[in-house]
Amino acid sequence: MPLLSQTTLSLRRLRVGACAIAIRSRRQHARAPILFSFSVCLWLHSVSSTTSSNVERQLIRHRSSLDNTTTLLFPPDTEISNLNPNQSNMAESTSSPVFGAEKVTVIYVLGGPGAGKGTQCSKLVDAFGFCHLSAGDLLREEQNREGSQYGEMIRTYIREGTIVPSHVTIKLLENAMTEEMKKKTGDGWVDGRGRFLIDGFPRKIDQAIGFDETVCLASLVIFFNTSEDVMLERLLERAKTSGREDDNVETIRKRFRTYNEQTMPVIEHYRTLNKVAEIDSTAAVEEVYHVACATVTNLFS
Repeated sequence: MPLLSQTTLSLRRLRVGACAIAIRSRRQHARAPILFSFSVCLWLHSVSSTTSSNVERQLIRHRSSLDNTTTLLFPPDTEISNLNPNQSNMAESTSSPVFGAEKVTVIYVLGGPGAGKGTQCSKLVDAFGFCHLSAGDLLREEQNREGSQYGEMIRTYIREGTIVPSHVTIKLLENAMTEEMKKKTGDGWVDGRGRFLIDGFPRKIDQAIGFDETVCLASLVIFFNTSEDVMLERLLERAKTSGREDDNVETIRKRFRTYNEQTMPVIEHYRTLNKVAEIDSTAAVEEVYHVACATVTNLFS
């Protein structure tokens, strides 16, 4: 069956994208470029009935799984000759999110380490009745929970200033949201409704797509932006009393690098969806809060 013209154009762009991703992936895994390019070719062969938007969404998932570098598209011992060229390797998920965005409001709160996310979230909770979930706090709690199968792995990722695998963080957030939906009451929490500020998440594009598609579609991203000098000064001041093992200059620098390389693309992704409210967090706490408060009020109006 001939492809629709817009799909054909998308496929041409995706072929070019596949080549670029394969080249970029050479440093991550010796076999990844070959396997990725080959699987994309097989997949493109089988998408004649797929819409353009679905094609592009599937490639984002394909690229994200490669970027994670914890698994390849095919196991190392897979024989290419045994692959079925008529079978799509990326069948689109048909499951719905756990929570519907028409009743549950999720606002991602993003910004570099020390940008003031936690401070502003605590003030917005008081004003709007949000539940504030910090991805970092949930990970640290899981790290220290007796018997946790992920504890040591989380500790290693945090110490190195890198991002914990997406499935771990997403599941911790889903569990926390489920518990809050059971017990919270008051304004914004009746008839199956809820409102969440999720602080420090998503930090990678696969986290963003995974959470939006399986847990709840985000309504807004508040992006607190300031300079690295300001953030470093704040973090070193916090280190005097925080007791956090990642509040040291070496780890902070690694976190800045990880943020620029992996989290900024998430912000740009949501910017294309007109879901980003960028706020300069260099100013005094109350000044920043005034702008953040107006942003949330506008969302609920």
